[in-house]
Amino acid sequence: MWFMLIANHIALWIVGAVLLGLGTAIVYPTLQAAISDVTAIYWRASAMGVYRFWRDSGYAIGAMMAGVIADWLGFRWAIGLTAILPVLAGWRVYTKTKN
Repeated sequence: MWFMLIANHIALWIVGAVLLGLGTAIVYPTLQAAISDVTAIYWRASAMGVYRFWRDSGYAIGAMMAGVIADWLGFRWAIGLTAILPVLAGWRVYTKTKN
C-alpha cells in the first residue's frame, strides 16, 4: 500500500495491486497456521471461525472508514491511514509477545 500511495501512474498502481495481492496470499496461510498452533485441538475450528469473523468484519468496517476518510481528507489520506494501521498492529503484537 505504501507503493500505491506514492505511485502517480496507472501502470504503477497495477504493480502495487499485484504486490499487495501477493503479500496477502503469503500472509493468510501463516496467520491461519498461527491460530491453529495456539488453540487447543477441541476449540480449533471455533477459533478459526472467530478469527475469520473479525477478519471479514474488519474488511467491511475498514472499507466504510476508508470511504469516510477519503470524503473528509482526500484519497491519499485514506490510503496512507490504511497502510499505517497494519504496521501499528504488527508493532503492538511484537511488543506484547517480546516479553
